[in-house]
Amino acid sequence: MKANKLFMVTGVAFCLIFSACDDSGSGSNSGRSCTVSHTETTLTVHQSIDGAGTYDVTGVLGRFGGVYNSYKEYYVSSADAEKQCKKIKAEDWYSDIVCTGNTITYTDYNETTIAEEAADFQDMCDDAY
Repeated sequence: MKANKLFMVTGVAFCLIFSACDDSGSGSNSGRSCTVSHTETTLTVHQSIDGAGTYDVTGVLGRFGGVYNSYKEYYVSSADAEKQCKKIKAEDWYSDIVCTGNTITYTDYNETTIAEEAADFQDMCDDAY
């Protein structure tokens, strides 16, 4: 399923760049937060790590199903932002990719439901902490 690849790529990239994950998937939550909320038609994800950056997703249910997502990643380190921008551009998955300074924005569409996508993002948050 397309959504599974999204979460794997996004989750792995986020964990690697922000060093939010350790081998056990647990660790100190100091300076880290991750929240997922959703309604029937919208999804909001916010993850932040002090000194590293933030990752935000806003999803909207499509007229005929599926979820249209808008992403915004901000990195404290310009080197991390540049590295992640290259990874995102290398994927044929995302659209409207804009890399400006330490911020990356992009979009995609997933053939899934808001509830399924929210659950996948919640798993990503739970695994990171």
